[in-house]
Amino acid sequence: MATFSFTDPNRLIGIERPPIEVINRGENSFKSDMLSIYEGIQADRTAMLAEVRELQLAAQLLLDAEAQRIAALAPDDDRIALLVASGQTILDRVDMLDQEVSVATTRVPMVTKTEAMLQGRVTDDANRAAGPVTVTLTDEKGTPVPGVAPAEVDSAGYYAIVVPAEVAASVGADRKLGLVVSSGAERVSAELAALTLAAGTVQVQDVQLPASALDVLKLRLPPTLDLGKVVPSRSAGVAAKSSRRTPAPKRSRGGR
Repeated sequence: MATFSFTDPNRLIGIERPPIEVINRGENSFKSDMLSIYEGIQADRTAMLAEVRELQLAAQLLLDAEAQRIAALAPDDDRIALLVASGQTILDRVDMLDQEVSVATTRVPMVTKTEAMLQGRVTDDANRAAGPVTVTLTDEKGTPVPGVAPAEVDSAGYYAIVVPAEVAASVGADRKLGLVVSSGAERVSAELAALTLAAGTVQVQDVQLPASALDVLKLRLPPTLDLGKVVPSRSAGVAAKSSRRTPAPKRSRGGR
């Protein structure tokens, strides 16, 4: 048995935490021990990325305020355009950090040398998470592989399908596999080349869904109805007429 320790890197940005201890207890607990290490590292990574993001946004606000100050005194000053450009660069960097935070919050399952795993993201044509879908491993005929549980994607669109050791052994390295993406009762086959998955392998397979597949899965709202072009129904017109006040009858000259 051996014990290892390392200091939390957050101390570099002023956050002091006690060292993390990792205990090597042997092969029987290897998987859970590795999961504990991975969880600690990813948690620290998420916290650090979030703090860097906040610092970047604060810097962008300072640049914007300085640009406005200079513009009030000298509207033609060349520094204004430079400050605005620098602020936009920071906003682009913040977008990148947001993606990194999404990745850091993803938890990848650990697999042993006799298991197999297929992982990736399900996205639209703009590389955004497609939505709350389920990914199923199938054979070449589209039938789910027995013994392999479907995987639901997380908020970043990430999925991970773990193939148990006995299933990985029976599937073999030459069997052609595929993926089916479903949402409720709707399902589409992923447009991929045939997959192979041998025991002990971890394979990355991203799935990009075209607009037609998103429509089938009902993951996007239909086009907005243009209310300006809607023709009122006849009943609506009749109701409108009936709601008008009927003018009072004119009195005759001799009547009261």
